[in-house]
Amino acid sequence: MTESRPIASSPANSEPANSEAAVKIKFIHTTTLRSAIEDLSELSSDQQVEIKEQSVYPIHSYAYQTGDYLKFAFFGQSFKGKNTWFVHSRDVEIYNQNLQIKPDKILLPVPWFPQTDNYRDPERTCNSLSCAMCLEYFKPGTLLGTTGDDIYLEVVFKYGDTTDHTVQTQALSDLGLKSTWHTDLDFDDVYRELEAKRPVVIGIYHRGTTEHPCGGHMIVVRGRTENGDFVVNDPYGSLNDCYTGAVENGKGAIYSKYEMTYRWTAEGPGTGWGRLFQA
Repeated sequence: MTESRPIASSPANSEPANSEAAVKIKFIHTTTLRSAIEDLSELSSDQQVEIKEQSVYPIHSYAYQTGDYLKFAFFGQSFKGKNTWFVHSRDVEIYNQNLQIKPDKILLPVPWFPQTDNYRDPERTCNSLSCAMCLEYFKPGTLLGTTGDDIYLEVVFKYGDTTDHTVQTQALSDLGLKSTWHTDLDFDDVYRELEAKRPVVIGIYHRGTTEHPCGGHMIVVRGRTENGDFVVNDPYGSLNDCYTGAVENGKGAIYSKYEMTYRWTAEGPGTGWGRLFQA
């Protein structure tokens, strides 16, 4: 028999008595707070409380923990006599109302190339094709024609393998575009690049379920929606139809922030792989 837990109501429309509590936590999914980083089955009913999706609370402080958890302290609020709890970081968003910038929609005119028509290795050239799209965006006319991406591929294979990020850096530099590879990116890093009119190549898990992803694939983030979702150019088709539809479905596809949280920042905040451009 499953024990039902009380669901806390949201004080989203009420303000804290102390207006200095500008930092808030928003629950983007219904989730369960826990008093310790333990399996819920190991905790008593007094050590857990369920919070509804879309609830918003002011908080005093927060810190990311191992295992993709967030430890935080409510401001002027407590549940079951406690104001400090742990929550899975994928279920919440932290924002500062004094610093938050209105998330305008952005869409950069990045050209799209499919990898499926490459002159070689069409099943494994997503990294090269993603870099090629960005190269043509920053330096129009470098890769001429509908198969201009093959020009870039030839440069890549001159230096090494398409999956080697160092090789991509060298090939891009050869063609006049400087870039750097990173393994510590987060959503705000991508948003800042987009605001500066620079697309970003990122590495995602493109197979498996959302919560249990696998595989490995490279795509271009060329924009964002008002909700913070990624607008992408995917050279292999669309994640949204599990790559079963036309490859053209990857042009301008929208991949939700929720999906990307699992498939891009899979190890927690600040663990996204990606390439930034200096242009």
